[in-house]
Amino acid sequence: MIARRIWQNCLVGGKADFERIRRTVGLLSKARRRNTIEVFAAFKQRLLLYLNERSLTVSSATSLSEAEKASILGAVCGKEEFPGGICFEEDPTIIAGLQVRKGYDLLDYSLKSHIETIRATLKSK
Repeated sequence: MIARRIWQNCLVGGKADFERIRRTVGLLSKARRRNTIEVFAAFKQRLLLYLNERSLTVSSATSLSEAEKASILGAVCGKEEFPGGICFEEDPTIIAGLQVRKGYDLLDYSLKSHIETIRATLKSK
Protein backbone atom coordinates (compact mmCIF):
# COMPACT_ATOMS: atom_id res chain seq x y z
CA MET A 1 0.00 0.00 0.00
CA ILE A 2 2.76 2.44 0.92
CA ALA A 3 4.81 1.48 -2.14
CA ARG A 4 1.79 2.06 -4.38
CA ARG A 5 1.26 5.56 -3.01
CA ILE A 6 4.97 6.34 -3.33
CA TRP A 7 4.93 5.04 -6.92
CA GLN A 8 1.88 7.15 -7.78
CA ASN A 9 3.73 10.22 -6.49
CA CYS A 10 6.48 9.48 -9.04
CA LEU A 11 4.05 9.60 -11.96
CA VAL A 12 3.26 12.78 -13.85
CA GLY A 13 0.40 12.46 -16.30
CA GLY A 14 0.65 8.67 -16.13
CA LYS A 15 4.35 8.67 -17.04
CA ALA A 16 7.24 8.04 -14.70
CA ASP A 17 9.20 11.12 -13.73
CA PHE A 18 12.72 9.74 -13.33
CA GLU A 19 13.90 12.72 -11.28
CA ARG A 20 11.13 12.01 -8.76
CA ILE A 21 12.13 8.33 -8.78
CA ARG A 22 15.76 9.24 -8.03
CA ARG A 23 14.68 11.46 -5.14
CA THR A 24 12.33 8.78 -3.81
CA VAL A 25 15.02 6.10 -3.91
CA GLY A 26 17.39 8.47 -2.10
CA LEU A 27 14.82 9.15 0.60
CA LEU A 28 13.99 5.45 0.96
CA SER A 29 17.66 4.58 1.33
CA LYS A 30 17.96 7.05 4.22
CA ALA A 31 14.74 6.01 5.94
CA ARG A 32 15.08 4.31 9.31
CA ARG A 33 11.70 2.62 9.43
CA ARG A 34 11.22 -1.02 10.20
CA ASN A 35 9.58 -1.89 6.84
CA THR A 36 11.85 0.17 4.58
CA ILE A 37 13.33 -2.86 2.84
CA GLU A 38 9.87 -4.27 2.04
CA VAL A 39 8.64 -0.90 0.76
CA PHE A 40 11.77 -0.48 -1.37
CA ALA A 41 11.36 -4.02 -2.81
CA ALA A 42 7.71 -3.35 -3.72
CA PHE A 43 8.64 0.02 -5.25
CA LYS A 44 11.40 -1.63 -7.29
CA GLN A 45 8.95 -4.26 -8.52
CA ARG A 46 6.56 -1.54 -9.71
CA LEU A 47 9.40 0.29 -11.48
CA LEU A 48 10.58 -2.88 -13.25
CA LEU A 49 7.03 -3.66 -14.33
CA TYR A 50 6.65 -0.13 -15.71
CA LEU A 51 9.94 -0.35 -17.63
CA ASN A 52 9.18 -3.81 -19.00
CA GLU A 53 5.81 -2.63 -20.29
CA ARG A 54 7.60 0.23 -22.05
CA SER A 55 10.50 -1.59 -23.67
CA LEU A 56 11.09 -2.80 -27.22
CA THR A 57 13.10 -5.84 -28.28
CA VAL A 58 13.69 -6.74 -31.91
CA SER A 59 15.05 -10.22 -32.61
CA SER A 60 16.39 -11.28 -36.00
CA ALA A 61 18.18 -14.36 -37.27
CA THR A 62 21.20 -12.30 -38.36
CA SER A 63 22.60 -8.93 -37.39
CA LEU A 64 20.82 -5.92 -38.82
CA SER A 65 22.46 -2.93 -40.48
CA GLU A 66 21.91 0.54 -39.04
CA ALA A 67 19.61 1.37 -41.96
CA GLU A 68 17.50 -1.74 -41.29
CA LYS A 69 17.31 -0.87 -37.57
CA ALA A 70 16.21 2.68 -38.38
CA SER A 71 13.58 1.39 -40.81
CA ILE A 72 12.20 -1.05 -38.22
CA LEU A 73 12.12 1.61 -35.51
CA GLY A 74 10.31 4.01 -37.84
CA ALA A 75 7.69 1.40 -38.69
CA VAL A 76 7.18 0.06 -35.16
CA CYS A 77 7.74 3.05 -32.89
CA GLY A 78 6.65 6.16 -34.68
CA LYS A 79 6.95 8.85 -32.01
CA GLU A 80 6.43 6.47 -29.11
CA GLU A 81 9.08 6.57 -26.38
CA PHE A 82 10.52 3.50 -24.68
CA PRO A 83 11.97 4.42 -21.27
CA GLY A 84 12.57 0.70 -20.71
CA GLY A 85 14.98 0.75 -23.66
CA ILE A 86 15.24 -0.55 -27.19
CA CYS A 87 17.24 -3.70 -27.76
CA PHE A 88 18.28 -5.46 -30.97
CA GLU A 89 19.36 -9.06 -30.60
CA GLU A 90 20.31 -11.98 -32.80
CA ASP A 91 18.46 -15.27 -32.45
CA PRO A 92 19.38 -17.79 -35.13
CA THR A 93 16.58 -20.13 -33.99
CA ILE A 94 13.96 -17.91 -35.67
CA ILE A 95 15.56 -18.90 -39.04
CA ALA A 96 14.43 -15.76 -40.90
CA GLY A 97 12.21 -12.76 -40.33
CA LEU A 98 11.69 -10.75 -37.15
CA GLN A 99 10.17 -10.98 -33.71
CA VAL A 100 9.23 -7.65 -32.16
CA ARG A 101 8.39 -7.62 -28.45
CA LYS A 102 6.76 -4.39 -27.32
CA GLY A 103 6.23 -4.69 -23.59
CA TYR A 104 4.24 -7.90 -23.23
CA ASP A 105 3.01 -7.97 -26.85
CA LEU A 106 4.81 -10.09 -29.43
CA LEU A 107 4.65 -9.52 -33.17
CA ASP A 108 6.12 -12.69 -34.64
CA TYR A 109 7.03 -12.51 -38.31
CA SER A 110 9.59 -15.30 -38.17
CA LEU A 111 9.90 -18.32 -40.42
CA LYS A 112 10.08 -20.46 -37.28
CA SER A 113 6.55 -19.46 -36.21
CA HIS A 114 5.19 -20.11 -39.71
CA ILE A 115 6.75 -23.59 -39.74
CA GLU A 116 5.30 -24.32 -36.28
CA THR A 117 1.85 -23.20 -37.45
CA ILE A 118 2.02 -25.44 -40.51
CA ARG A 119 3.26 -28.35 -38.39
CA ALA A 120 0.38 -27.91 -35.90
CA THR A 121 -2.14 -27.71 -38.76
CA LEU A 122 -0.81 -30.92 -40.32
CA LYS A 123 -0.87 -32.75 -36.99
CA SER A 124 -4.50 -31.82 -36.41
CA LYS A 125 -5.62 -33.33 -39.72
